[in-house]
Amino acid sequence: MLQLIHPGQATENPMQSLLARGTAGETISLKFELQSDVRIDELCMSVEPSHAYQGVQSSRANPGIELFVVKKWQAAGVGVYQAAPMEVEELLLKDDRINLTDSYRKEIRSWKEILNPRYFYQAPEIPTHENVRTTLEPNRSKSFFARVKIPQKMVPGQDTFQIICQSNSEIQLTIPVRIEIGAFKLLQPPQNFFIWFKGRLDPQYPQHLLNESDFRLQLQDIYDHGFNCVSLTETDTKFAQTAIEIAEEIGFARIVLTPPFPELSKLRFQKAQPIIYLSDELDMHLEFPGNENPQQLIQYHQINYTRAEAVPNALTLVSLLNHTFIKRFQDDKDIAHGPDIYALYLNRNREFFQFTDQVSNSNSSKLFYYWQCYMEKPSLNRVLAGAYLWKSGAAGISPYCYQHMPTYPNSPFNDFDEWEPDFHEGGIKRPFKDHMTTYPAKAGVIPTLQWEALRDGITDFKYWFTLHSWIEKGLTSENNDAVQLASTARERSNAILARINLTGITINSETELEPYDTVKPHEYDEFRDQLRSDIEALANLLMS
Repeated sequence: MLQLIHPGQATENPMQSLLARGTAGETISLKFELQSDVRIDELCMSVEPSHAYQGVQSSRANPGIELFVVKKWQAAGVGVYQAAPMEVEELLLKDDRINLTDSYRKEIRSWKEILNPRYFYQAPEIPTHENVRTTLEPNRSKSFFARVKIPQKMVPGQDTFQIICQSNSEIQLTIPVRIEIGAFKLLQPPQNFFIWFKGRLDPQYPQHLLNESDFRLQLQDIYDHGFNCVSLTETDTKFAQTAIEIAEEIGFARIVLTPPFPELSKLRFQKAQPIIYLSDELDMHLEFPGNENPQQLIQYHQINYTRAEAVPNALTLVSLLNHTFIKRFQDDKDIAHGPDIYALYLNRNREFFQFTDQVSNSNSSKLFYYWQCYMEKPSLNRVLAGAYLWKSGAAGISPYCYQHMPTYPNSPFNDFDEWEPDFHEGGIKRPFKDHMTTYPAKAGVIPTLQWEALRDGITDFKYWFTLHSWIEKGLTSENNDAVQLASTARERSNAILARINLTGITINSETELEPYDTVKPHEYDEFRDQLRSDIEALANLLMS
């Protein structure tokens, strides 16, 4: 017998259906497990409208549900560096049994390249069918993931779909999916949701080379996951302009340009605001300079600052390992040339973000924080992109990164080979894990649980922002019932935030997946459900 199980739930209490709650324009994540008492060699899962909608012409824009099977495989720990092997759930695939075979293509364009040819990465092919196919072993549960996208024009109410599980053309299980669509809109917050993107159009840089179709596809994927800011790394002015136009067409509000720069004065921005990246973890390079000249690094930062001044409407950005280094940018007799935005490495600055309000009042620069989002820790990505950001008061996030491909001949699908052999953080010589929050595929992208969790976190933040907008309206209302409801909603939201400890969060552990041992993964959904209920109650009362 095939059973539906909620993650962490006892198998003797199988679920009967799945429930998704959201509002128009929202994408919802549903993770669930299946278990069979006998082996199923070929399980096929598909999505169908419920019988109530079959053959019915409806004015409702039915939501889309995309199914994946979650691939469990060996990772080199779940931290930043390579560590002892661990079996983890990560990849979202249509078939978890396929071989993810990749390779490199060697190319020699001239006699000068005979001894130093270029190697172009060849991503694996993945199935294009919509249905999920897999094998179930007896009495061993397997995880699945449903991505539920509610259209912008979806009217409030309910919709139902079914997930059909078949084997040998016989239906083994039908899973009803009920979708509750709220009668409110999520507001767009002013915070910056920025992620580092390494893809390039310029064939001079084969490590991160993408054709224009895949370049556009990956940027669209980033935008669809809630990010409004992305980095572009082109050094050639023509390729940079093309990349900017693609990013603007997709809808990014801000674009970060990284050194070495193209000709900045020749670039044209029609919609997005440019952000010029002045220096990368300058404090680390000055503390552990190696063969680098510290004064040259400082001068390079200062030169980049001058270059940025020539770009209309541009902001400036630096990343730092430690907040204490900020004072050197504020000292006119030292580095000076302070940026508009400081992005701080969160793992070393957790205590600092307790005092974001005080810092903001004494410093005109905005504060972002970043972490390595490629770690196989969905709950960590979700909380850092959502509730933690809200509680900290920071102006944005800048996690690293979407995909940072390893150097030839290494594979992004092998955590145990080299990534960037010559790249080290400070004095730490341990090899890094592959920096892959998503994975490459021919004409596509392989998503992961941690990637979908970033979207969930950004959506969580929109719920916090929307709720507190309604709370402010309620508290300033002349309606006593609204004032009382807003006060109660604020108490409930504060109770949730009390469980999000800014300093006691576990980030870089090599064995622990969860950021808090006092918050279970399913509770983040429960937190959002509470925010949603309070938004709906306040909106109904204040709009009636």
